[in-house]
Amino acid sequence: MSRIAGGGSTRGEDGPAISATLGVARDRETGATSGTPHRVIKVAAFVVRMAPGSEPQLLVYVPDDNPSLPPRVPGGGVDDGEVPRQAVRREVLEETGLDRLELVRPLGVHRYFKPYLGKNVERHDFLLRAIDWTPDSWRHRVLGRGGDAGDLLRLWWSKPGELGGLDEEHRATLTPAYLPELFRPAP
Repeated sequence: MSRIAGGGSTRGEDGPAISATLGVARDRETGATSGTPHRVIKVAAFVVRMAPGSEPQLLVYVPDDNPSLPPRVPGGGVDDGEVPRQAVRREVLEETGLDRLELVRPLGVHRYFKPYLGKNVERHDFLLRAIDWTPDSWRHRVLGRGGDAGDLLRLWWSKPGELGGLDEEHRATLTPAYLPELFRPAP
């Protein structure tokens, strides 16, 4: 088990729930903080569709009211009391409406600073596979209580060669080594 400064502990994906925002270290005598920004635990869902006779495709979206933004993969914050594995399923349902997905495997954990949040992020990536038929594209209104609740998203399946414009936060992980399932040739 690893200890997380200022917050709970984790045992990996099936361990106990973790605090969604981990606080800064505070000196017990002086009350001074370490100056380290809060850390936010997030998840990202790399949802792949294996359409018969076609190369694998990745689910991406843009806000319907701002389609010029770079496409993103579904994901978001881990709620207090959740483990990342639970959070990724909830986030995919809230942002896409899809609930019949196979969680194939955890992909990795990435730690970085997100300037516009002013926080450190610990992002847990997961590979999921659509097991039912899904349309090639659709619109979905975000469910849940998060800051994006009620937003209308434009979702579609994209082939690997079409993902060069994916947002910077996720683009670096789109490699055959990280996501070999996405880069398999069509049968």
